[in-house]
Amino acid sequence: IAAHRLEVAPEDLELADGAARVRGVPARSLGLAELARTAYADVLGLPPGEEPGLEARHAHSNPLAAPVDAERRVRSQLVFSNAAHCCLVEVDPGTGGVRLLKYVVVHDCGRELHPKIVEGMVHGSTVHGIGAALFEEFRYDAAGQLLTATFMDYLKPTAADIPALEVDHLEHPSPVTPLGAKGVGEGGAIPGPACVANAVEDALAPHGVVIRGLPITPERVWRWLRERA
Repeated sequence: IAAHRLEVAPEDLELADGAARVRGVPARSLGLAELARTAYADVLGLPPGEEPGLEARHAHSNPLAAPVDAERRVRSQLVFSNAAHCCLVEVDPGTGGVRLLKYVVVHDCGRELHPKIVEGMVHGSTVHGIGAALFEEFRYDAAGQLLTATFMDYLKPTAADIPALEVDHLEHPSPVTPLGAKGVGEGGAIPGPACVANAVEDALAPHGVVIRGLPITPERVWRWLRERA
C-alpha cells in the first residue's frame, strides 16, 4: 500500500519511526495510521487487485513437537494456550485513579472439553492479571517483614473494579494431546498486566509518562504525572 501511494518499488521502502518511508528520502513517508486508514477506508488508494483490510498470517512448527508416546505422555510445554487482550481505561490526572471501561479477550485453548469451565477460568485468570496490574503488591520493611500479609493491605480487585469481560473463543486443537486440549488459565493471567499497562501509558502519552512498574496505583500515577509536570 505504501509503495503504491508513494509510487516506488516495495524494496525501496523501510519501516522506521512509525512510518513507511523511501530509503534515503525520509521526508517521503506515510505513517502507519494513515496506511491503516487507507487499507480500510480508502479503496481508491489501494493497489490494483488489493482487497480492503489488513491481515497477516504466520505458522510456527515447534521442533520439539511429537505425538503422544506409547505411555500416553506428551511434552507439557507444547500445550500452552494463546490469547489476545485489549482494554480501554480512563485515568484521572488529578487523583491518579485508573478505571477500566472495557476489556476484551480472544483466546484459544484448543478443544474446549467443558465450555462453561473454560469460560469461568478465562474470566478468573483475566481478573488475576488485572489485579497484578492495578492492585496486588508484596511489600516488606527494612527487616524483611511482609507488610501486606492480609486482605486489609494486600489489595485484590472486586466485582466493582472489573467491567463486564467480553470473551471470544477460538478452537485450534493441539496435535500433540489425545483430545486436542491445551492449557486455559495462562491465556487470561499472563497478558493482563501488559494490556493494562499499555492502555494506561497510552492514556498518559500526552503527559510523556512511561509506566515503570506495577501495580499502577493512584499514588504512582500521581507521582509520575508530577515528575513530568
